[in-house]
Amino acid sequence: MNDTEANKLLLINEHRPYELPTGQWRWYLEWTKVLLFHFKVDSYLVQELLPKSIHLDLYECEAWISLVAFSMEKVRPRGLPAVSMVSDFHELNIRTYINDGPRKGIYFFSIDAEKFLSTWITKLISKLPYQKAIMKRTSGPVNSYSCYNPENKNSFSALYLPGATIETKNALDEWLTERYCIFMEHNNKLLRYDVHHSEWMLHQLKLEKVALDYKVGDIRLSAQNIALCHYSEIVQTLAWPKVTVILPR
Repeated sequence: MNDTEANKLLLINEHRPYELPTGQWRWYLEWTKVLLFHFKVDSYLVQELLPKSIHLDLYECEAWISLVAFSMEKVRPRGLPAVSMVSDFHELNIRTYINDGPRKGIYFFSIDAEKFLSTWITKLISKLPYQKAIMKRTSGPVNSYSCYNPENKNSFSALYLPGATIETKNALDEWLTERYCIFMEHNNKLLRYDVHHSEWMLHQLKLEKVALDYKVGDIRLSAQNIALCHYSEIVQTLAWPKVTVILPR
């Protein structure tokens, strides 16, 4: 997708809960074949893991963490082509949900990525918590995805099939997916990355087998405590440069 085609994504914005970012987008990327696993967690344990400047968002008084496993494709700066050896790689992130007044966003506890060079470049540019992991994905009658981080021993594997389209999403489906910014703290500053994409097209996810053991602080995510899961084929995304969030005094 060239810049002219990517700009057409900006015209699809009625679903956004707040206005488009100002200025020009800097990055184009695609999240493909996305597996989303959602977990209800103790809000106190989650808030303890967040920087003091970041406020946890709750759904009906409950906190959530999600494991999102997908393939990143066609990542490129505005005006330049994608280079597959860097632009295409598998990624798995662990995230929670943040409330910054008008903007509800996400916060990453960890991001595992397949390729060393992609991991290094993305972490250098974004300052997000990327780590190199051992990752593999296959397609077939039954699809597979696996990830193992040798540094912290976190692991995930699944055999799965995409299910039927979710024609009518409920309020929780939308709360978990329709997020248009990423928050992080770096050098004692609260930063925000704005993104834009069309509305998530969600499918049911049929699991043949799943095993996972991810630790986030004192929270352990396992196959036994998955509360909800989704699948999405592709999300075409625009991303803006990071901005510093001015906190009220």
